Amino acid sequence: MRCLILVEHTGGEVAESTLELGAMAASLGAEIWGLICAADAGTIAALAEQLGGFDRAIGVAGAASYNPDTTATAVARAVALHTPDLVMMSYSAAGIDVAPRVAVETGRPLVGYVCDLDLDGNRVHATSMVYGGKLMARTTMALPGVVAVMPGAAEVLEGRSAPDLEMMEADRPEPRIRVSEVVEPAESGVNLAEAEKIFCVGRALGGPERLPLAEDLAAALGAELAGSRPVIDAG
Repeated sequence: MRCLILVEHTGGEVAESTLELGAMAASLGAEIWGLICAADAGTIAALAEQLGGFDRAIGVAGAASYNPDTTATAVARAVALHTPDLVMMSYSAAGIDVAPRVAVETGRPLVGYVCDLDLDGNRVHATSMVYGGKLMARTTMALPGVVAVMPGAAEVLEGRSAPDLEMMEADRPEPRIRVSEVVEPAESGVNLAEAEKIFCVGRALGGPERLPLAEDLAAALGAELAGSRPVIDAG
């Protein structure tokens, strides 16, 4: 069995969620391939060095910044050339963009919100979060297929050498989407995706004067403090 994983990266660093996908693929006993779309061969090689545990990396040069049009085209091209049994992406902003389009272009079924996978011959059983995680759904999908996996669903794959790297030429039709500007988010010092505990406040907080009480409670719980969208939008 072969898994093709879309490698997400920012600022020269491979996303932890990509390495988690590698660990999930390894748990299936799969051959693990990573697809890297980046500006040039040098950047791709540096990113491939971070993919310890992957068996092979495929590089597509020419993508100075993420574009769902060109990324989906590259993934579909890799699927056509290498016929992986399973295409895996993180359920991230990029994965939400690319996974449905790749499924349509390659004629494969797609399962999203995945938090666990197991293999049964030529089928995979996927456990997915539904209704915001209130329920878990069990789906059986015949291979080949596409899955979008929730970040944090597996441990990070590590401890093995970097994979062999090959470059791939991808079709470059005129993209319908153009990146006009990349705006880096403000550094908060807190990554909630990696937090063990989160204490979240909502409208019932009332106002900023009650925030110290929430901060004290979060500290007592050993949790990171977060807020709902209305609270954050209110400053």
